[in-house]
Amino acid sequence: PRWLENLMGFIYPFSFGVDEGIAHLFMRSEVAMNAQCADGGCANMTFALAASARWTASIATSFWLIVVFRRYDVSVALPIEYGTVTAIDVLSGLVFYKEYEDLETWRIATIAGGCVICILGIAVGMMDEKKSVGDMKV
Repeated sequence: PRWLENLMGFIYPFSFGVDEGIAHLFMRSEVAMNAQCADGGCANMTFALAASARWTASIATSFWLIVVFRRYDVSVALPIEYGTVTAIDVLSGLVFYKEYEDLETWRIATIAGGCVICILGIAVGMMDEKKSVGDMKV
């Protein structure tokens, strides 16, 4: 059915964006831990776990990229994927790295507003009848 094709046209790129956002989060954690190597921090098992998670997520992202962009047109899938990655990158920095502690309230509000605009942009893009996934070859 058409509604299912349209739903999958959102879920596939969205899940690809989530996977890529997780890969970015693990990459960021590995880089942060790598900075501690001078103090012997790389001998900790957490560093090996973060590195393994980063590479696993990165390889999964490579495979998922092929699946998503073979199945859906780039002009439909890329805005959803990129908006999701951007929102996850921003939110993971605020949540996991406590970047909000170094920001003034107006900056946090601006960041939150930017995330809302990304999500609204995805929603508006999904409403465009010309870009309906149901009309594409799947």
